[in-house]
Amino acid sequence: MKLKETEYIYSGFEASYRTAIKNGESAKGLLEKLGNPQLAVSTAILSLEEVGKMFLIDGLLFSREGDSRYKNFKDGFRSHKMKLDAVECFPLFVYYIAQLDPRLKTTPAFSQTIAVILTRMKGLRNRLNEVFDPSFTLRDLDIVKQKGFYAHESSGNDFKATDELISEEQAKAVVEFAYNSIDLLRFLLKDNLERYRKRISELRANVNEKLLHYIRTEATKIVEEEIFKNTEDISERT
Repeated sequence: MKLKETEYIYSGFEASYRTAIKNGESAKGLLEKLGNPQLAVSTAILSLEEVGKMFLIDGLLFSREGDSRYKNFKDGFRSHKMKLDAVECFPLFVYYIAQLDPRLKTTPAFSQTIAVILTRMKGLRNRLNEVFDPSFTLRDLDIVKQKGFYAHESSGNDFKATDELISEEQAKAVVEFAYNSIDLLRFLLKDNLERYRKRISELRANVNEKLLHYIRTEATKIVEEEIFKNTEDISERT
């Protein structure tokens, strides 16, 4: 399907959303009901990658075939780390999605709920640095995911099984972060997917090159500021 067709963007966004929910639910079940924390970790990280994919797919709205956003989209589908990097900007993505819901302007309790959940999400994100390493970033979850799936060589002398590579404390922290991420997206999108479809169709139809340049410039500034803020937070913990 051609890039210019907004249905392509919507279908990718919606499919990634459904897959993120499914993987997140499975991870929670693996941890709490089946007692397999290591497999739960890897499945939770797959859920987060789908969330990052949603971010990359949405970026196609303001892209042109062959430009940097289009390249990021193509590269991101092949790069687990790029998808996880995108999740570092999750609060911005949440705010963007929240704009679809009319309750944001009419119901104070709605925006307050989002603020409370995002505050909780920040705590869960910081918890990952506590259980792994002060300099831990979400792209490091790609390595953790592999450790949850496979036995690994240790120090060149022997091998360790998955339950020796990832602790239950680490597993719980990852699953909780992933599950709360998809639960927040479910809260925001359960009644707004059709509004998202309509919004991207309208934006794609009306954007011109001048507006496109402005949007890209401003979006880049916002994302860079968010990444810089995250980097500062990590630096303070090291």
